[in-house]
Amino acid sequence: MFKKALRPRPMDLPNGTANATGGHDVDLSYAVMFQLRTAILLLIVIMAVLGNLLVIVSVMRHR
Repeated sequence: MFKKALRPRPMDLPNGTANATGGHDVDLSYAVMFQLRTAILLLIVIMAVLGNLLVIVSVMRHR
C-alpha cells in the first residue's frame, strides 16, 4: 500500500528495466523493511501501555 508512495518499483517506471528476477528483490526489501518498522512500532506501543499500567498499579497499591 505504501510502497509506491515511498519509491516506485523499477517495473513501474515508464522506461525502467527490471532485473533478471523481475524486480522481486525490490519488493522483498520493502516487505522486510515494512515488517521491521511495524514490529518496532508495535513494540514501542506495547511497552508504553505496559509502563502506564505499571504506574497505575503502583499508585493504586500505594494508596
